[in-house]
Amino acid sequence: MDYERFIQSHRETDADVTVAALPMDEKRATAFGLMKIDEEGRIIEFAEKPKGEQLKAMKVDTRIVGIDEERAK
Repeated sequence: MDYERFIQSHRETDADVTVAALPMDEKRATAFGLMKIDEEGRIIEFAEKPKGEQLKAMKVDTRIVGIDEERAK
């Protein structure tokens, strides 16, 4: 992780809190808490170990935070 970019982004957006997270594939996602983000990368929802439809609803376009689909896998 590039902490310099992480801190720079935190400062540029005047964030109160910045959270580091990793994309998770569907198979392993049910073992974790997942965050859903909006188009600006702000957390709008959190689900603890979601399954079924709740898991599908938590899917995020990782391109929002600069991670293409292949890299996210």
